[in-house]
Amino acid sequence: MILAANNNICGHFSHVAKNYDQRTDFHRNIAELLTDKISDVKVPEKILDIGMGTGYLTRRLKEVFPGSNVSGIDFAKGMIEYARMHSQGIEIIEADANKLPFDESTFDLIVSNLAYQWVENLRDAFSQSCTCLKSGGRFCFSMFGKNTFRELFASLDDSVKIRGGMSVFPIQKLVCSEDVSSVLNSAGFDKQKVEVREFKVNFKDLFDIIRWIKEIGANSLKREIFVGRKLLAHANEFYLNNFKEDQGVFATLEVIWGEASK
Repeated sequence: MILAANNNICGHFSHVAKNYDQRTDFHRNIAELLTDKISDVKVPEKILDIGMGTGYLTRRLKEVFPGSNVSGIDFAKGMIEYARMHSQGIEIIEADANKLPFDESTFDLIVSNLAYQWVENLRDAFSQSCTCLKSGGRFCFSMFGKNTFRELFASLDDSVKIRGGMSVFPIQKLVCSEDVSSVLNSAGFDKQKVEVREFKVNFKDLFDIIRWIKEIGANSLKREIFVGRKLLAHANEFYLNNFKEDQGVFATLEVIWGEASK
């Protein structure tokens, strides 16, 4: 996938920055779980949040570690502007994960919440974090994994088989946990642990899912086919027939948890 400075991705996230927090309850819940996972860490002198978005996790880190110097970066100008208006006592920098503007061995703790799935070169991004981490420091992150929205992709696959003459919907998928583990090993970390957890989220229908994806700025998966109304209508029918519950339909969000040290 693509947090490197890609103009298309930057534009999407900048555009939704003002209303982002209204539609990202799930992201905030994962941020709280990530905060719980690092609550036992020795009080760090310097903390970095990569892909900070509007700054929710960054501010939580400042609350948990009030004596620490907390910095946050994001590649989307709109997110940075919003975070600066709502965050006090935090250094906020416009930058991307593949080109961290910090010296070697700067941070005791580096965190990231649901951002690395947008990185074009995950190994380079992890290597950057490893370089900026002090010896004995910790790197903790969450990111969406390959099985996220598998029901949506199954519905789109069925639709293109019927209407497009293809075996699968041609779209670039997210990475799996095995790939994340391999990349961490090759990025220079001495120790690493990767876990996976799936969450089920309810929506009204397929169109509600797509609307949510657009509203959080995540509608930038590379695809090679025009998605018209007829194709989506067929996919929605398949979705309703196969993944319906009392509340509407459900969608899987797979979260990969990673922790590494050097």
